[in-house]
Amino acid sequence: MRNNFYIFFLIATVFLCSCGGGNSNSGGNSAPDAEPDSIFTPKYAQWFRIEYYNGYKKAVVLDPWNDGKTLTSYALSNISYSDNSAIQIPIGNVAVGSCTQVAFIDNIGEAETIKGVCSPNLIYCLTIRQNVADGTCKDLGDSFSIDYERTLLINPDVVFVTAYNQTDAHTLRLKESGLPVIGTMEWIEPDVLGRAEWIKFFATFYNKEACADSVFSSVESEYLRLKDLASQATDKPSVLPGLTFKGTWYMPAGNSFMSQLFTDAGGDYKFASDSTSGSLPLGFEYVVKNFNDCDVWVGLDIDSYAELLERDSRLSVFKAFKNMNAWNQNKRRTPTGGNDFWENGVVHPDLLLQDLITIFHPTLMPADSTTFLQPLR
Repeated sequence: MRNNFYIFFLIATVFLCSCGGGNSNSGGNSAPDAEPDSIFTPKYAQWFRIEYYNGYKKAVVLDPWNDGKTLTSYALSNISYSDNSAIQIPIGNVAVGSCTQVAFIDNIGEAETIKGVCSPNLIYCLTIRQNVADGTCKDLGDSFSIDYERTLLINPDVVFVTAYNQTDAHTLRLKESGLPVIGTMEWIEPDVLGRAEWIKFFATFYNKEACADSVFSSVESEYLRLKDLASQATDKPSVLPGLTFKGTWYMPAGNSFMSQLFTDAGGDYKFASDSTSGSLPLGFEYVVKNFNDCDVWVGLDIDSYAELLERDSRLSVFKAFKNMNAWNQNKRRTPTGGNDFWENGVVHPDLLLQDLITIFHPTLMPADSTTFLQPLR
Protein backbone atom coordinates (compact mmCIF):
# COMPACT_ATOMS: atom_id res chain seq x y z
CA MET A 1 0.00 0.00 0.00
CA ARG A 2 2.99 2.28 -0.02
CA ASN A 3 2.07 3.68 -3.37
CA ASN A 4 2.29 7.42 -3.00
CA PHE A 5 3.88 10.23 -1.10
CA TYR A 6 0.97 11.64 0.82
CA ILE A 7 -1.04 8.50 1.65
CA PHE A 8 1.49 7.53 4.26
CA PHE A 9 1.29 10.87 6.00
CA LEU A 10 -2.47 11.03 5.77
CA ILE A 11 -3.46 7.47 6.59
CA ALA A 12 -0.67 4.97 6.11
CA THR A 13 0.86 5.36 9.50
CA VAL A 14 -2.43 3.90 10.64
CA PHE A 15 -2.49 0.80 8.47
CA LEU A 16 0.88 0.27 6.80
CA CYS A 17 3.15 -0.52 9.67
CA SER A 18 1.11 -0.20 12.84
CA CYS A 19 -0.49 -2.64 15.19
CA GLY A 20 -4.09 -1.50 15.64
CA GLY A 21 -5.12 0.32 18.75
CA GLY A 22 -8.38 1.41 20.21
CA ASN A 23 -9.24 3.47 23.21
CA SER A 24 -6.86 2.64 26.03
CA ASN A 25 -7.81 2.51 29.68
CA SER A 26 -6.79 5.58 31.63
CA GLY A 27 -3.61 5.03 33.57
CA GLY A 28 -4.59 7.05 36.62
CA ASN A 29 -2.67 7.15 39.88
CA SER A 30 -3.44 5.86 43.36
CA ALA A 31 -2.98 9.35 44.74
CA PRO A 32 -6.10 11.59 44.53
CA ASP A 33 -6.26 13.70 41.40
CA ALA A 34 -5.35 17.32 42.00
CA GLU A 35 -4.63 20.34 39.91
CA PRO A 36 -1.33 19.79 38.09
CA ASP A 37 1.65 21.85 39.18
CA SER A 38 2.36 22.58 35.54
CA ILE A 39 1.18 21.55 32.08
CA PHE A 40 3.26 21.16 28.96
CA THR A 41 1.17 22.18 25.95
CA PRO A 42 2.86 21.48 22.60
CA LYS A 43 3.58 24.37 20.30
CA TYR A 44 2.35 22.63 17.14
CA ALA A 45 0.85 19.24 18.07
CA GLN A 46 -2.86 19.27 18.89
CA TRP A 47 -3.53 15.87 20.37
CA PHE A 48 -1.43 15.45 23.48
CA ARG A 49 -0.25 17.28 26.58
CA ILE A 50 1.86 16.39 29.61
CA GLU A 51 0.65 17.22 33.14
CA TYR A 52 3.14 17.41 36.02
CA TYR A 53 2.03 16.68 39.58
CA ASN A 54 3.82 16.29 42.87
CA GLY A 55 5.55 12.93 42.51
CA TYR A 56 4.17 11.85 39.15
CA LYS A 57 3.10 13.06 35.73
CA LYS A 58 0.40 12.23 33.22
CA ALA A 59 0.75 11.72 29.49
CA VAL A 60 -2.63 12.77 28.10
CA VAL A 61 -3.87 11.86 24.62
CA LEU A 62 -6.74 14.01 23.36
CA ASP A 63 -9.63 12.78 21.27
CA PRO A 64 -9.79 14.26 17.75
CA TRP A 65 -13.19 12.65 17.16
CA ASN A 66 -14.84 14.16 20.23
CA ASP A 67 -14.04 17.86 20.51
CA GLY A 68 -10.56 17.29 21.85
CA LYS A 69 -11.74 15.64 25.04
CA THR A 70 -9.35 13.25 26.75
CA LEU A 71 -9.10 9.97 24.88
CA THR A 72 -6.72 8.35 27.36
CA SER A 73 -4.26 9.36 30.05
CA TYR A 74 -1.36 7.48 31.56
CA ALA A 75 0.02 8.12 35.03
CA LEU A 76 3.81 7.86 35.10
CA SER A 77 5.92 7.62 38.24
CA ASN A 78 9.54 7.00 39.14
CA ILE A 79 8.38 4.65 41.88
CA SER A 80 6.47 1.38 41.61
CA TYR A 81 2.85 1.23 42.77
CA SER A 82 1.70 -2.14 44.11
CA ASP A 83 -1.69 -1.72 42.45
CA ASN A 84 -0.10 -0.93 39.06
CA SER A 85 -2.08 2.31 38.88
CA ALA A 86 0.92 4.09 37.40
CA ILE A 87 3.51 3.06 34.83
CA GLN A 88 6.96 2.99 36.38
CA ILE A 89 9.42 5.09 34.44
CA PRO A 90 11.85 5.21 32.84
CA ILE A 91 10.56 2.31 30.78
CA GLY A 92 13.16 -0.18 29.56
CA ASN A 93 11.33 -2.94 27.70
CA VAL A 94 8.97 -1.84 24.94
CA ALA A 95 6.78 -3.38 22.25
CA VAL A 96 6.13 -1.12 19.27
CA GLY A 97 3.47 -1.38 16.59
CA SER A 98 4.47 1.39 14.16
CA CYS A 99 7.65 2.10 12.25
CA THR A 100 7.10 5.80 12.98
CA GLN A 101 7.08 5.04 16.70
CA VAL A 102 10.40 3.24 16.22
CA ALA A 103 11.84 6.45 14.78
CA PHE A 104 10.65 8.60 17.69
CA ILE A 105 12.24 6.24 20.20
CA ASP A 106 15.41 5.90 18.16
CA ASN A 107 15.82 9.68 17.95
CA ILE A 108 16.00 9.94 21.74
CA GLY A 109 18.64 7.20 21.83
CA GLU A 110 16.42 4.41 23.18
CA ALA A 111 16.09 1.99 20.25
CA GLU A 112 17.69 -0.77 22.30
CA THR A 113 14.67 -0.76 24.63
CA ILE A 114 12.44 -1.98 21.79
CA LYS A 115 12.08 -5.73 22.32
CA GLY A 116 9.24 -6.39 19.89
CA VAL A 117 7.97 -4.83 16.62
CA CYS A 118 5.21 -5.49 14.14
CA SER A 119 6.23 -6.28 10.54
CA PRO A 120 10.01 -6.04 11.11
CA ASN A 121 10.62 -6.44 7.38
CA LEU A 122 9.18 -2.94 6.99
CA ILE A 123 11.54 -1.37 9.54
CA TYR A 124 14.44 0.75 8.31
CA CYS A 125 16.19 1.40 11.66
CA LEU A 126 19.47 -0.53 11.60
CA THR A 127 19.45 -1.20 15.35
CA ILE A 128 16.05 -2.87 15.16
CA ARG A 129 16.96 -4.91 12.09
CA GLN A 130 20.12 -6.17 13.77
CA ASN A 131 18.27 -7.00 16.98
CA VAL A 132 15.55 -8.85 15.10
CA ALA A 133 18.24 -10.84 13.31
CA ASP A 134 19.96 -11.85 16.55
CA GLY A 135 16.70 -12.53 18.38
CA THR A 136 16.87 -9.75 20.97
CA CYS A 137 13.92 -8.01 19.31
CA LYS A 138 10.92 -10.20 18.49
CA ASP A 139 8.63 -10.23 15.49
CA LEU A 140 5.14 -9.51 16.81
CA GLY A 141 3.44 -10.47 13.58
CA ASP A 142 1.16 -8.75 11.14
CA SER A 143 0.52 -5.07 11.62
CA PHE A 144 -3.21 -5.53 12.18
CA SER A 145 -3.04 -8.66 14.32
CA ILE A 146 -0.38 -8.22 16.97
CA ASP A 147 0.64 -11.62 18.31
CA TYR A 148 -0.72 -11.87 21.83
CA GLU A 149 1.48 -14.74 23.05
CA ARG A 150 4.72 -13.31 21.65
CA THR A 151 3.96 -9.93 23.17
CA LEU A 152 3.34 -11.46 26.59
CA LEU A 153 6.60 -13.42 26.36
CA ILE A 154 8.71 -10.28 26.07
CA ASN A 155 6.90 -8.84 29.12
CA PRO A 156 7.00 -5.21 27.93
CA ASP A 157 6.69 -2.29 30.31
CA VAL A 158 4.40 -0.68 27.70
CA VAL A 159 3.04 -1.45 24.24
CA PHE A 160 2.91 1.52 21.88
CA VAL A 161 0.18 1.27 19.23
CA THR A 162 -1.64 3.62 16.90
CA ALA A 163 -4.92 4.87 18.35
CA TYR A 164 -8.08 4.69 16.28
CA ASN A 165 -11.67 5.70 16.80
CA GLN A 166 -12.55 2.02 17.20
CA THR A 167 -11.77 -0.77 19.61
CA ASP A 168 -9.29 -3.33 18.28
CA ALA A 169 -9.72 -6.90 19.47
CA HIS A 170 -5.99 -7.66 19.53
CA THR A 171 -4.95 -4.69 21.66
CA LEU A 172 -8.05 -5.05 23.82
CA ARG A 173 -6.86 -8.55 24.70
CA LEU A 174 -3.45 -7.14 25.64
CA LYS A 175 -5.08 -4.56 27.91
CA GLU A 176 -7.18 -7.21 29.57
CA SER A 177 -3.97 -9.09 30.37
CA GLY A 178 -2.77 -6.07 32.34
CA LEU A 179 -0.25 -4.67 29.85
CA PRO A 180 -0.20 -0.86 29.55
CA VAL A 181 -1.20 -0.20 25.93
CA ILE A 182 -0.28 3.33 24.83
CA GLY A 183 -2.28 4.65 21.89
CA THR A 184 -0.69 7.55 20.01
CA MET A 185 -2.21 10.05 17.59
CA GLU A 186 0.78 11.48 15.72
CA TRP A 187 -0.61 10.18 12.43
CA ILE A 188 -3.61 12.53 12.54
CA GLU A 189 -1.72 15.78 13.23
CA PRO A 190 -2.28 18.19 10.30
CA ASP A 191 0.95 20.12 10.85
CA VAL A 192 4.33 18.62 9.93
CA LEU A 193 6.02 20.11 12.97
CA GLY A 194 3.07 18.92 15.05
CA ARG A 195 3.77 15.35 14.03
CA ALA A 196 7.45 15.73 14.80
CA GLU A 197 6.64 17.23 18.20
CA TRP A 198 5.26 13.86 19.34
CA ILE A 199 8.85 12.96 20.13
CA LYS A 200 8.18 14.82 23.40
CA PHE A 201 5.32 12.45 24.22
CA PHE A 202 7.52 9.38 23.81
CA ALA A 203 10.38 11.00 25.73
CA THR A 204 8.10 11.47 28.74
CA PHE A 205 8.07 7.69 29.27
CA TYR A 206 11.88 7.69 29.43
CA ASN A 207 12.31 10.84 31.55
CA LYS A 208 14.13 12.32 28.55
CA GLU A 209 12.10 15.47 27.97
CA ALA A 210 15.25 17.59 27.73
CA CYS A 211 16.65 15.33 25.02
CA ALA A 212 13.43 15.50 23.03
CA ASP A 213 13.29 19.28 23.42
CA SER A 214 16.79 19.50 21.97
CA VAL A 215 16.01 17.25 19.00
CA PHE A 216 12.77 19.02 18.21
CA SER A 217 14.21 22.52 18.62
CA SER A 218 16.88 21.66 16.06
CA VAL A 219 14.26 20.31 13.64
CA GLU A 220 12.01 23.34 14.11
CA SER A 221 14.84 25.82 13.65
CA GLU A 222 16.06 24.19 10.46
CA TYR A 223 12.55 23.81 9.08
CA LEU A 224 11.80 27.51 9.58
CA ARG A 225 15.17 28.47 8.06
CA LEU A 226 14.47 26.39 4.97
CA LYS A 227 10.94 27.74 4.69
CA ASP A 228 12.33 31.27 4.68
CA LEU A 229 14.89 30.27 2.05
CA ALA A 230 12.19 28.85 -0.22
CA SER A 231 10.13 32.03 0.14
CA GLN A 232 12.90 33.88 -1.68
CA ALA A 233 12.35 31.94 -4.89
CA THR A 234 10.65 33.91 -7.66
CA ASP A 235 9.18 30.90 -9.44
CA LYS A 236 6.69 28.35 -8.09
CA PRO A 237 6.72 25.08 -10.00
CA SER A 238 3.36 23.32 -10.15
CA VAL A 239 3.13 20.02 -8.27
CA LEU A 240 1.51 16.71 -9.17
CA PRO A 241 1.43 14.38 -6.14
CA GLY A 242 1.01 10.62 -5.94
CA LEU A 243 -0.48 8.01 -8.20
CA THR A 244 -3.68 6.04 -8.63
CA PHE A 245 -4.52 3.47 -5.97
CA LYS A 246 -7.15 0.87 -6.86
CA GLY A 247 -8.60 3.18 -9.48
CA THR A 248 -8.63 6.35 -7.37
CA TRP A 249 -6.03 9.13 -7.29
CA TYR A 250 -5.80 10.39 -3.72
CA MET A 251 -4.35 13.86 -3.24
CA PRO A 252 -3.72 15.80 -0.04
CA ALA A 253 -6.44 18.28 0.87
CA GLY A 254 -5.52 21.89 1.47
CA ASN A 255 -5.62 21.64 5.26
CA SER A 256 -3.15 18.77 5.35
CA PHE A 257 0.50 18.73 6.19
CA MET A 258 1.53 17.56 2.70
CA SER A 259 -0.13 20.62 1.23
CA GLN A 260 1.76 22.61 3.86
CA LEU A 261 5.04 21.03 2.77
CA PHE A 262 4.41 21.84 -0.91
CA THR A 263 3.62 25.45 -0.02
CA ASP A 264 6.51 25.88 2.42
CA ALA A 265 8.90 24.49 -0.20
CA GLY A 266 7.77 27.13 -2.69
CA GLY A 267 5.58 24.95 -4.87
CA ASP A 268 2.28 25.73 -6.56
CA TYR A 269 -0.27 23.13 -5.46
CA LYS A 270 -3.80 23.34 -6.86
CA PHE A 271 -5.55 22.45 -3.61
CA ALA A 272 -3.41 24.62 -1.32
CA SER A 273 -6.35 26.93 -0.57
CA ASP A 274 -8.80 24.09 0.00
CA SER A 275 -10.14 24.17 3.56
CA THR A 276 -10.69 20.43 4.06
CA SER A 277 -8.31 17.99 5.70
CA GLY A 278 -7.27 14.46 4.91
CA SER A 279 -7.20 13.36 1.30
CA LEU A 280 -9.24 14.06 -1.81
CA PRO A 281 -10.28 11.05 -3.91
CA LEU A 282 -10.11 11.98 -7.57
CA GLY A 283 -10.79 10.27 -10.88
CA PHE A 284 -8.10 9.84 -13.52
CA GLU A 285 -9.87 12.10 -15.99
CA TYR A 286 -10.04 14.93 -13.45
CA VAL A 287 -6.32 14.60 -12.70
CA VAL A 288 -5.39 14.64 -16.39
CA LYS A 289 -7.51 17.74 -16.96
CA ASN A 290 -6.16 19.68 -13.99
CA PHE A 291 -2.61 18.38 -13.46
CA ASN A 292 -1.49 17.43 -16.96
CA ASP A 293 0.88 20.41 -17.25
CA CYS A 294 2.42 20.23 -13.77
CA ASP A 295 6.16 20.80 -13.67
CA VAL A 296 7.08 18.29 -10.97
CA TRP A 297 5.71 14.86 -10.05
CA VAL A 298 6.48 13.65 -6.53
CA GLY A 299 5.48 10.86 -4.21
CA LEU A 300 5.90 7.79 -6.38
CA ASP A 301 6.77 4.39 -5.00
CA ILE A 302 7.99 3.29 -8.40
CA ASP A 303 11.62 3.22 -9.45
CA SER A 304 11.46 3.86 -13.20
CA TYR A 305 9.46 5.42 -16.00
CA ALA A 306 9.11 1.99 -17.53
CA GLU A 307 7.33 0.80 -14.38
CA LEU A 308 4.99 3.77 -14.62
CA LEU A 309 4.01 2.76 -18.13
CA GLU A 310 3.49 -0.82 -17.00
CA ARG A 311 1.15 0.50 -14.32
CA ASP A 312 -0.84 2.59 -16.79
CA SER A 313 0.27 3.65 -20.26
CA ARG A 314 -1.91 6.79 -19.99
CA LEU A 315 0.54 8.24 -17.46
CA SER A 316 2.84 9.21 -20.29
CA VAL A 317 0.58 12.19 -21.10
CA PHE A 318 1.79 14.16 -18.08
CA LYS A 319 4.29 16.92 -18.70
CA ALA A 320 6.47 15.81 -15.77
CA PHE A 321 6.70 12.34 -17.33
CA LYS A 322 7.72 13.74 -20.70
CA ASN A 323 10.31 16.01 -19.09
CA MET A 324 11.53 13.18 -16.81
CA ASN A 325 10.91 15.22 -13.68
CA ALA A 326 9.29 12.55 -11.50
CA TRP A 327 10.58 11.52 -8.07
CA ASN A 328 10.08 8.59 -5.72
CA GLN A 329 10.74 8.35 -1.96
CA ASN A 330 12.93 5.25 -2.12
CA LYS A 331 16.40 6.68 -1.64
CA ARG A 332 16.71 5.11 1.81
CA ARG A 333 15.06 1.73 1.42
CA THR A 334 16.05 -1.77 2.52
CA PRO A 335 15.78 -4.86 0.28
CA THR A 336 12.85 -6.10 2.40
CA GLY A 337 10.81 -2.91 2.07
CA GLY A 338 11.89 -0.86 5.08
CA ASN A 339 11.92 2.79 4.09
CA ASP A 340 13.33 5.61 6.19
CA PHE A 341 10.86 7.93 4.51
CA TRP A 342 8.19 6.37 6.73
CA GLU A 343 10.35 6.72 9.87
CA ASN A 344 12.68 9.72 10.03
CA GLY A 345 10.57 11.49 7.43
CA VAL A 346 8.01 12.07 10.20
CA VAL A 347 10.49 12.94 12.94
CA HIS A 348 12.55 15.19 10.61
CA PRO A 349 10.20 17.21 8.39
CA ASP A 350 13.11 19.61 7.92
CA LEU A 351 14.78 16.94 5.78
CA LEU A 352 11.57 16.43 3.81
CA LEU A 353 11.33 20.17 3.22
CA GLN A 354 14.96 20.26 2.09
CA ASP A 355 14.23 17.47 -0.37
CA LEU A 356 11.31 19.36 -1.89
CA ILE A 357 13.21 22.64 -2.09
CA THR A 358 16.04 20.83 -3.85
CA ILE A 359 13.55 19.51 -6.41
CA PHE A 360 11.46 22.68 -6.79
CA HIS A 361 14.33 25.17 -6.66
CA PRO A 362 17.64 23.45 -7.49
CA THR A 363 19.51 26.76 -7.55
CA LEU A 364 18.77 27.27 -3.84
CA MET A 365 20.24 23.97 -2.64
CA PRO A 366 23.46 22.04 -3.30
CA ALA A 367 23.24 19.32 -5.94
CA ASP A 368 21.98 15.94 -4.70
CA SER A 369 21.06 17.26 -1.27
CA THR A 370 17.99 15.05 -0.92
CA THR A 371 17.65 12.52 1.88
CA PHE A 372 14.52 10.54 0.98
CA LEU A 373 13.57 11.48 -2.57
CA GLN A 374 15.32 10.53 -5.80
CA PRO A 375 14.53 10.86 -9.51
CA LEU A 376 13.03 7.96 -11.39
CA ARG A 377 15.47 6.27 -13.69
